[in-house]
Formats: sequence, structure tokens, C-alpha cells
Amino acid sequence: MDKPDNPFCGSSDERYAVHRTEGADYAEFFQNEERLKNGDLAGLNLSTGKVRKYAAGDEFIGIVTPEAGFVANAKHSDDPDYTLVGLLGQLEFRDDQVVIENRIIKTPDGKKIGVLLKSGKAFIR
Repeated sequence: MDKPDNPFCGSSDERYAVHRTEGADYAEFFQNEERLKNGDLAGLNLSTGKVRKYAAGDEFIGIVTPEAGFVANAKHSDDPDYTLVGLLGQLEFRDDQVVIENRIIKTPDGKKIGVLLKSGKAFIR
């Protein structure tokens, strides 16, 4: 089978597969210890193993997002004890929770989390 002219058409065979999505990020549902808002920085509380609004000493894992191009752990999508966290891609964020220096986005305690894009979104990986 020949590769189609437009590789974004959603065709697949044994050699390649393409998934087309309007979303620009990869996200996963994580168990939370508090309600989080879209755009919040999500930190993993090392004492509880749950996500919360990022606090100094947490492991930064991503940015809370209302939807994503790819969603993992989706069985928890209706569970209020879980929060969808964008892990990779282009994400909207709350600028009152970050420090931006030369387009580098950091947590208030100085951990690099991503790069500011022209669109105003953060690119994280």
C-alpha cells in the first residue's frame, strides 16, 4: 500500500499510523488531594503521592488542562478525585503561578517547566 498524499488523513497500515487531533497536548488523569483549576501548575506531593497546586518541594508534573489531544487513564474522567494534567505539548497556564525570564517559564522556586510560545502558551516536555 502506498503512503497517501496527505499523511494526516488518519490512514494506517503495517508501516505507519497517524492520529489527527485538534488538541495539542498529551495528558493523564492523576489522583488529586485538592480541587485544581485549569491552568494551575500541578505538583506531585511527595508525602501523599497525589497532585495538588504546585508548592515548593513538589515534583512538577504538568499543567491542569480541560481537554487534550491524547488522554491517558481516561477511566477517571468523571471522578472528582482525579485531575487531568497536561504532561507534554502546548498548554495554557496561569501567569500568576510562574516566573518568566527570557521566555523560559519557571516555578516560583526556580524549576524550569517550559518555554513561552508566541501564542502565550507554554511548551512543556
